[in-house]
Amino acid sequence: MINIPNVLDVFKELLEFTNLELESCPWIAELTFTEIMKELQSEVKEIEEARTPEEISSELGDLFRDILLAMIIAHRDLNTVSLEEILLLILNKIKRRKPWILEGKKVSMKEAVQIWENAKKKEKVGSS
Repeated sequence: MINIPNVLDVFKELLEFTNLELESCPWIAELTFTEIMKELQSEVKEIEEARTPEEISSELGDLFRDILLAMIIAHRDLNTVSLEEILLLILNKIKRRKPWILEGKKVSMKEAVQIWENAKKKEKVGSS
């Protein structure tokens, strides 16, 4: 299980540091969305090539950080929704697609996949 209070504290500190970077780091100030997408692809490749638990952990951290930057840069440069709104979109989507979690139900893999696929179909119909 995730130790939520500790993770929240560390995530808050990461966000606070990132805010400081946005104000004073020339690399991030000039980093474009296209460039951060290339960074993401590079990090995924480095994860695939990692061999030890330490290497994998480090590269996963780099990927997480770059995803965070990608969301912030997309908002800054492409007028996408804010980081908070993206996180809410993620949370709401996963809740729609996995309703059994909050209902406390046990489902089989087959049922889980079917529920997920049905939710995706409803989302596509709703967005058309």
